[in-house]
Amino acid sequence: MVQCINCPCGKTFAVCSEPHCYEDADWQKDMRNYIKKGCFVKTTERQNYLLETCTCPKMKPVQEDKSQLEIFASQ
Repeated sequence: MVQCINCPCGKTFAVCSEPHCYEDADWQKDMRNYIKKGCFVKTTERQNYLLETCTCPKMKPVQEDKSQLEIFASQ
């Protein structure tokens, strides 16, 4: 399972796998900040998400972390 952070426009721009999403303090801090901006978090199977760049005018552009893309592509 993975935790996905989704923009109010519906695009998934950040993903962290379990159990790391519950142990990583930086992930938890970033997730709280995004929730304050109107984002929402959902848990899904590893294969059921697509990382996208957010184009919502209310959000700052989020740069994709290439290392995360490589991690999930290899699993």
